[in-house]
Amino acid sequence: MPKVKKWLLKIGYRFVLDEASWPARAAPGAELPVRLAWSNVGVAPAYYDFRPALALADASGRIVQRHVFDGETFRLRPPGDFTMNLTLPLRADVPQGDCQLLVGIADASGDPVVRIAVEGRREDGWQPLGPMEIGPVDPAD
Repeated sequence: MPKVKKWLLKIGYRFVLDEASWPARAAPGAELPVRLAWSNVGVAPAYYDFRPALALADASGRIVQRHVFDGETFRLRPPGDFTMNLTLPLRADVPQGDCQLLVGIADASGDPVVRIAVEGRREDGWQPLGPMEIGPVDPAD
């Protein structure tokens, strides 16, 4: 049975998030650059028009902003490695303070619909990337 389970994990597409990077702090109303290094470890591309999405969750875990990137897609990404360089436009009214940056593979509704092959997925489908802070940024940094 373990061989069947392993084979089932290989068929179709399977997106693994290998690495993510972003600044530790960003100001409300600014642009947040996020680099995501992915691997499709399956044996086929995705044929649906799935989009990358980023979100911010406040200290209580509540989503305070989310954004779907219409200019990028997972559709027809063949097996192998690829990188997405995204720029998240932060709203001017996004709450300041500590928050969590989240990623998802979303459909047109903006909800995460594809499981990313990484541990730690939230119940709402978002995958935590890590902490950051929203607040004034010193130009000297």
